[in-house]
Amino acid sequence: MLNYRNLNDIEFEYLCQDIMQQKLGVELHRFAAGKDGGIDLADDVDTKNIIIQVKHYMRSTVAQLIASLRRELAKVQTLNPHQYYICCSTELTPQKVQEIYSIFSEYMDSPSNIITLNEIDDFLNKDDNIEILKKHYKLWIESTGILQNIANNDLFVDCEALLSNIHKDEKLFVQTSAYYKSLNCLENNKTLFITGNPGVGKTITSKMLVLYYAANGYKVRYTTNTSDLQVLKKSLAQNAKTKEIILIDDCFGQAYFQMKDSQNNELLSLIKYVNMSTNKRLVLNSRVTIFQEAKERNMELVKSFENDEYRVFIIDMTAMSDIEKAKIFYNHLSFNKIKNEYFEEIKKDRRYRKIINHPNYNPRLVEFICNPKRYAKIGPEQYYPFIVQHLENPKEIWKDEYERKLQKTDRLLLSTIYSFSDSATDLEIIKECFEKRLSLETDVDITINQFEASLNRLLDGFVVIIDNGKSKKLSMANPSINDYLDGHFKENSMEKQALIRNATHIEQVRRLMINNEFEKWGKTSTEKHTIDTYVFRDNKHKDATIVYFICKNTILDSYYAKTIFSFLSNPSDIYHNGRVETHAEEIVKILFNNKSVYTFYKVLEFLNSGDNLTDLLSFFDLDSLPKLLLDISELFQEPYRDGFVATSINAVKIAIEDYCDDVDADDYDPDVSGAVGMATSFEEYGPEVDEYYAAQQIEVEVSDAVESEIYDKIKCLPEDIIIPNSYISDLSISVHGADHLVSSYLEDVDIEYEYHEPQATNNDFEIDLIFQRDCE
Repeated sequence: MLNYRNLNDIEFEYLCQDIMQQKLGVELHRFAAGKDGGIDLADDVDTKNIIIQVKHYMRSTVAQLIASLRRELAKVQTLNPHQYYICCSTELTPQKVQEIYSIFSEYMDSPSNIITLNEIDDFLNKDDNIEILKKHYKLWIESTGILQNIANNDLFVDCEALLSNIHKDEKLFVQTSAYYKSLNCLENNKTLFITGNPGVGKTITSKMLVLYYAANGYKVRYTTNTSDLQVLKKSLAQNAKTKEIILIDDCFGQAYFQMKDSQNNELLSLIKYVNMSTNKRLVLNSRVTIFQEAKERNMELVKSFENDEYRVFIIDMTAMSDIEKAKIFYNHLSFNKIKNEYFEEIKKDRRYRKIINHPNYNPRLVEFICNPKRYAKIGPEQYYPFIVQHLENPKEIWKDEYERKLQKTDRLLLSTIYSFSDSATDLEIIKECFEKRLSLETDVDITINQFEASLNRLLDGFVVIIDNGKSKKLSMANPSINDYLDGHFKENSMEKQALIRNATHIEQVRRLMINNEFEKWGKTSTEKHTIDTYVFRDNKHKDATIVYFICKNTILDSYYAKTIFSFLSNPSDIYHNGRVETHAEEIVKILFNNKSVYTFYKVLEFLNSGDNLTDLLSFFDLDSLPKLLLDISELFQEPYRDGFVATSINAVKIAIEDYCDDVDADDYDPDVSGAVGMATSFEEYGPEVDEYYAAQQIEVEVSDAVESEIYDKIKCLPEDIIIPNSYISDLSISVHGADHLVSSYLEDVDIEYEYHEPQATNNDFEIDLIFQRDCE
């Protein structure tokens, strides 16, 4: 049996309309409350020859259902229809069906005019009616069993954060025109970019698209880290028949602009790979403001989206029809079981129209004003003013909650969570930092477990727990909470400074400071050795951060000699908030540009002893090593020159060999059409393609391109660091994916379903149909 409890009464009514239209072969119309109250569906606005009464009574008893139907009799007698039908979400015994039939027998051909839940379920499970089932998302997704399978790591890879609220999201979701457009795009174009203003539903739409594909057998991969796309791409199955969908959330986050130039191409490479793959799909999303910034900062990258070879379909979700806004609003009210006296205040004078038409309306704000915890302490008559207040001042939706309704310990815990990241942070780390901060407060009762008490109060409303089975993480329940706290700490410098003073992790300090503040803090804390007291993600991260501040500020302190040597032996990028902020080669370059630093710490002597220079150079790949060697070359004069040259040549050769290993053919845009043409012969029964030969031709083309790139990358090497042409020409270049490109080129795309976007409407009458009722 499908889970009809997931449908609110409006959704159940739409379902019954579709079912009865199919059963009766006539178009049915819906009616609002009024003189014809109690009529849900009819065949004709005027004559009403056929009337269908819809009763979504899953939370009521059979006795209550029958009592409600008895009250409809007088209205039915007045209208005197030729046929009267009842559709109910209740399982009825034959005796109860007969009892209902006896009430309306004058207007029914037989008891079969009473459509019970069992009959609805049987109807939807017939192959002929699959399109009706698929149209009603909540029922269809439940029928696949995918919601019961979300803990399956074989299907959902690294998706704990994505799936943390999936059951709630699935109930609140409304299939908008943007959703249908997105689904069509993914079926036909494979790559989708969703943008829009904060709070318009980008994330929930992305989740539901992913859920749809998961239910159709696709493995799901999720990331918010655009600096690691090469690793993501390599993790995808190379088998062309393996179904996979990737979601890159907030793909143009601020950290994206700190990536290397070479990493910018990785996004395009991933897009092209997906577009060439029959069974791969890619969803990206970003706030419209950040997307506009990406256009300005990286115009070529975003402009590439328009090229045929990338075919990125961009959907702006900001615009919604009024009927979609109405469905979202009503769905939140229904899901949160709003009390009737509060609902009546919204219905009064059709106030819901003003809410829906307000310029500041968006689904995130609706989620806030429909949450019972938000209006629990105000009376029904104050509910509409409460809604208007937050519509007029949407940026302040969390202000009153944070400043007036939370206890002090709750605010301390919330600010501690904020101090780490916009994403999720390990629960035990949060607890440790919170309790340290609490220990410095003199007016907090420490005889009780304040962490557990505060966490329980914040759960669902402010905070969610993400549990992957091995560890638990804490995250804000809504991105707008982070947005509010961003502004709050900018305006409240005293609280921000208190949070910084009590920070235990370097991630907190970096998160709470703008760039120039962090630079000043780094200089002072390094000079005073207090930077040692902070927790870093690992020792490599600590060494890299300290060396960066030493070199930027010319800190000459023998205390840090071992730190300098440790970094040079095992370099590392500097990460903050899970993303690269400063690359290792930048730190090395700053170090070698500061003569006072490298002289004081005897860096050259260190590098020219043992294998230390080899250890340093082995960190860098062919994209960065030649330029680095050019930058530091002049520092290695006699008697160190010969050793430097020999070590550099060996390091470059290793980097070249790594560059030639596991090359993805798709990254080089080979002429697949030409290769297939060369491999095609015309036999008696038509053309025949030797796919193996075509793949070989592609591998040769890609190998030539790789060889050409190598020459281009090493041409900036110092003159005496020579890599012989014979060495490069003799290289064995390992190319993969050529066979996949050939098979994808030859294979027709099989579109499983064709979706038709519902007609949007701004008709006030349609909105009245939704709200002029009792909210179940």
